[in-house]
Amino acid sequence: MAAARRAALTGARGLRAARALLPALALAAAWCAPVVRPARAQEPAPPWARFEVPDSLLKATVAGSTADYESVWNALLVAELRGISGSKNALVTEQAAHLLDLARRVAKAERDTLGTTIGNDALVLRFRWLPSERDQRIEAAVAESSAVAAQGQRQLPRAESRFRAALAIYRQLGERRREAWVVGSLGVVSYSRGDIARADSIYREALLLRRRLGDPKLIGNTLNALGITSQQLRRFPAAYDYLREARAVRAGLPDKGALANTLNLLGQTALQLGHADSAEVWCHQALELAVAAGDSARTAEVLLNLAQLQGARGDVAAAQARLDRVQRIAQERGDARLLAGVERLTADVRRRQGRFTEAAQGLARTIAMDEPLGDALLLAQDLLSLGRVAVNVRDPALGRPPLERALAIADSLRNGALQSQVLINLAILVGLEGDSRGADRLCLRALARAVAAGDSDLVHGAATTLGQQLAERGDFKGARPWFERALQAGRDLPDEERASDYQNVAAAAARTGRPEDAERGFRAALDLADRVGVPDLAWPAVLGLGDLAELRGDPLGALAFDRRAAGMVESLRGEQGAETQSIAVLGRRLFTFEALIHLLGKLEARYPDSGFVEESFQWAERARARAFLDLVGATMLPRACSRSRTRAPCSNPTARRCSSTASGIRARRCG
Repeated sequence: MAAARRAALTGARGLRAARALLPALALAAAWCAPVVRPARAQEPAPPWARFEVPDSLLKATVAGSTADYESVWNALLVAELRGISGSKNALVTEQAAHLLDLARRVAKAERDTLGTTIGNDALVLRFRWLPSERDQRIEAAVAESSAVAAQGQRQLPRAESRFRAALAIYRQLGERRREAWVVGSLGVVSYSRGDIARADSIYREALLLRRRLGDPKLIGNTLNALGITSQQLRRFPAAYDYLREARAVRAGLPDKGALANTLNLLGQTALQLGHADSAEVWCHQALELAVAAGDSARTAEVLLNLAQLQGARGDVAAAQARLDRVQRIAQERGDARLLAGVERLTADVRRRQGRFTEAAQGLARTIAMDEPLGDALLLAQDLLSLGRVAVNVRDPALGRPPLERALAIADSLRNGALQSQVLINLAILVGLEGDSRGADRLCLRALARAVAAGDSDLVHGAATTLGQQLAERGDFKGARPWFERALQAGRDLPDEERASDYQNVAAAAARTGRPEDAERGFRAALDLADRVGVPDLAWPAVLGLGDLAELRGDPLGALAFDRRAAGMVESLRGEQGAETQSIAVLGRRLFTFEALIHLLGKLEARYPDSGFVEESFQWAERARARAFLDLVGATMLPRACSRSRTRAPCSNPTARRCSSTASGIRARRCG
């Protein structure tokens, strides 16, 4: 949000006038006012005083004022308007004439150096205004300046009120540029208040106004801001589109820092969409620009994104090196927000390694660092992350307090997407506590918020969680429609998620007397798992096909499937240390061996001297070895592994990595 925030804050500056604390635009009036003041310490020069240079230097001065040219120009215009507004004093009139001449010279220099016509356009309007309209223009400028001052002091309701007062006058006067500017500032205020949906709506209005002006800088700022709000609202494809358009606009502008910001956000969004290779390309382009500009703050932001990308890929050493570099930058700058970002991403790396205790401790430190920053949305997101770690380790006592606090913040922000995410995770923990009705109520609330937010991914998560809650209670008939709804809602999700959904639907179909539907679902899941090369997704589908074969009276066909599934689980020996290695996942894998051993025992009775007894002993030994390796892998420092090669337990659909429990069909004959 930095680019949009900076764009809003360059509209005016508050400075101290002669008798009271007045905005920058009012300072010009004090300079022109016909009053006699006692001698006092020299006051700061008005912002436009930088343009009081010989003509030979003016173009260079204007060219060097690109960052805040528009706000300085407006201060000059208002000073001139105040000088001629109702004054009969000859000295003041002479000063006003001087300011008008300066304004004309600056406007010409702007056109010659910056290629823009902000000053010329404003002067055209200025000569059309009646005296009363000039007074209104001064009033609007003072209101806008006081709004910026209130915004800087986090007095956001007052800032919005004063911006809206200025906006009404600008519209009445036909000042389209100031109108577009102030509407963008109102978007920043709404974002600062945590009302992301409202900020998004206001930015859309600002984009229309700024496109009419044809100002590429303002258009680029607004597209960038819309990319950020779309990210926050979990509309990742829309965010990606806005940011790519912002990149195209900003690539043609001299401000390479703004371009670096957009490229960094593109990398972040690409990672959220699962496009890791594109994310790396965008981030490296951003890093190159930030380093070339000597911008340590932006360099640190890009390094955080690269650390997140490398952590997601399992390259822990590279991620940690990036984080160490960011920490040094943050300490040198004394940047508390950046230090919190380092702690947050370090915790995320630990979570992906399966080091959940360290992840929880790191997130607790991050939350403590968030408190003085005054960013409610950021705090709620970190509380949610801590709750998700608790879901991973199935610990309601750890997760409920942060999730309940996150929900209260989400409610106060009226952030439906955040509410839904928190409610889904709360539902899982409440279900673990044995309160099935409470869990169902929370899931239904999460679903309602997801539908209202128009977030199909969260609809998918809520429906999946509802189905799982019912399936774990043995109610597969009740679970089936929820799994089917999740399959429909997740039709645009990656193949890994689709495979999980097909497994859930197939398991429910098998338990409700629909073997043909079950087989289609298991085979669809297996095809997708093979396509993405994730064996931890494939074995439940193979085991489910074995169940179906046995139900049809084909025990030898079932044996072939069960052997295949057990072999797949055994091949996962190299997969230890991923974020998904919870006791629940390890136990579910070992169930594959138990099911095979049980089937071999049944077949031995039907086929004496077949060698099935000896085979069952061999598989039992392999299962014990597997259990030992899993135990060691869950307790030792894990080695790096690819994120794309692991799967999460069914406990956290909001992480978009939820696998099915097809092997649950076995419960009726192995329990």
